[in-house]
Amino acid sequence: PILMLSILTRRIWWTVKHGFHASSAPACATMAGLYIHALGDWKRGRRMANLTFQLMAKGKSLGMTSGEPSARCRLSTFVSPWISPARSCLSFMTESYKMAMRQGDLDNAFKTI
Repeated sequence: PILMLSILTRRIWWTVKHGFHASSAPACATMAGLYIHALGDWKRGRRMANLTFQLMAKGKSLGMTSGEPSARCRLSTFVSPWISPARSCLSFMTESYKMAMRQGDLDNAFKTI
């Protein structure tokens, strides 16, 4: 667990220092899940989830979508069900699954279902 936190904070630090990269959105999505589940801080978890959505939009505008299926998987399975009504999460999960399958990311595709 300590190594995971170390790697996660380093990825977020790289994003702050050097700008957007492929690990930016997945790192923020994972941090959102940790805020919600490990720390019970719903407000910060929601803010990190919103930041993840902003980073995914920035990645799309730059043509970098390699980290998006991973971020979507984390958001749709670990974050969205806790901060949104269940019915609204289903379309997001389906969309995440389809995107991962289109990119050939079977690992993240099957984690969302």
